[in-house]
Amino acid sequence: MYTRTSLWPIVFGILLAGSMVTAQDQETMRKMNELRQSLVNQAELGEYDNASKILTKIIELRPDDFRSYMLRGEMNYMAGNMEQSVTDFDKVIELAPETEARLWQRGLALYYMERFDDGASQFEVHRTVNGQDVENAVWHFACKARSTSFEQAQKELMPIQNDPRVPMMQVHELYSGEMTPEEVLEFATEAAKDERSLGRYKYYAHFYIGLYYDAKGEADKAAEHMKLAAAEDNTIPKHTLMGQVANVHIKMRSTEEEPK
Repeated sequence: MYTRTSLWPIVFGILLAGSMVTAQDQETMRKMNELRQSLVNQAELGEYDNASKILTKIIELRPDDFRSYMLRGEMNYMAGNMEQSVTDFDKVIELAPETEARLWQRGLALYYMERFDDGASQFEVHRTVNGQDVENAVWHFACKARSTSFEQAQKELMPIQNDPRVPMMQVHELYSGEMTPEEVLEFATEAAKDERSLGRYKYYAHFYIGLYYDAKGEADKAAEHMKLAAAEDNTIPKHTLMGQVANVHIKMRSTEEEPK
C-alpha cells in the first residue's frame, strides 16, 4: 500500500489519455480540463462527494478510461460511500483485469461493507504483487478476525520479513501477539528524527492499533486510537486515501451507532 502525495499524476493521466484528438474533439478536451481542475480543487478541500460527482461527468465523456473509475472509487471511499466505492473498483477490474491484484483500496471498502471473506480474498490477491507489505497483512488479519475469530486470524497472519517503513514490523508483531500497543507507540516515538517523521509514525501506529482493536471487537479502544491518528498533528497528506483512513473509520463506525 502507499500514500499518493498528489492527485495530479492520475488526474493528468485521465486528461492525457485522450490527448491524440481531432479538431472536433477540442470541445471535449476543454470540458475535461475544466473538470480536472474542479476535481482537484474539491478533493483538496475534502469535498469527496462533490469530487465523485465531477468524476461521474468525466466518465460520461470518457466511459472506457479505468483510471476515472479508480479515482472515483477512492473518492467514494473517502466520502464513506462504500457500496459505490466497491462498484467503481469492480468496474476498474472489468475494464482492466490486470489491475485486480493491485486494488488494495477495494479491500478496505469491502471491510467496511462487512464483506469480510471478499476483503480477505482481495488482500490475498494483493499479496502476489506486494508480498512484504505489513498493511496488506493486517487488513487481511482484520477481515479474517471478523469472519472467523481473532485467534484464527493470528494463526493465519501473513508472514512478513522486511517492511522497512516505521513502525510496520512492530505493527506486525502486535498482530502476531509479540508486542503490545504501548510498545508499538514507544518504538514509533523513539524512531522519529523530526516532527514530520513523528507525525507520520504516530499516525500509522495509532491507526493500526485502532484497527487491531476493531478486529478484536473492542470498539471504544479502537475509536480512541482512530481519533488520535486523525489528530491535526499527523503529517500524512490529508487529501489522499491513506491520509483519510482514520477519519473514514470514525465516520463509518459512528454511522453504525446511530439509532435506526
